[in-house]
Amino acid sequence: MMLKLGFSEFWVSWIMRVTDMNCVAIKRVLEKYAAASGQVVNFSKSALCVSSAVERSECERLAAIMGMQVVECNEKYLGLPCITKSVCVRDFGGAQIKIQGKCTGVRGIAYAIRRGSSIRIYEDRWIPRPMAFSIISPPVLDRNAKVDTLMTPSGVWDVDLLRQNFCKEDSDDILRIPISASQVDDVLI
Repeated sequence: MMLKLGFSEFWVSWIMRVTDMNCVAIKRVLEKYAAASGQVVNFSKSALCVSSAVERSECERLAAIMGMQVVECNEKYLGLPCITKSVCVRDFGGAQIKIQGKCTGVRGIAYAIRRGSSIRIYEDRWIPRPMAFSIISPPVLDRNAKVDTLMTPSGVWDVDLLRQNFCKEDSDDILRIPISASQVDDVLI
């Protein structure tokens, strides 16, 4: 379902491995989305719906981490199927277009990369993307690492480092960012 909505395959496979750490990461992604879009996610009014194959105690543990309640799965929510065995385009009736339309108005601060010494890899909005401008890969490097750690000493992107530590979508997007030859500070745009 998430693939049909336009999410990358890497992100979907990562997000579907439910562990305590991933629940915290999912919650953080939702909080970042809320901050970027101006829409508030009310976790106390949100619900967790999981497969009947998952034990109830496990559901409740994961729901507690997320600050949500566990509910029985409904057939549809907001007109979209909650659970589907096979994804059909007709089931989603333009949901991706509606979501993109909602997010089109999302504009934020982004950086122009010069030296990369003042831009935090995981915290700042520096990737040129239509919506979030942020890394989608789970953090692997130090949380406070700066963008300049992704460059070689000669000031070009370290392709091997990027491919090893980021999903394909992130590394491809980063490699498309031109690095200024001038050694001036990074600029908010």
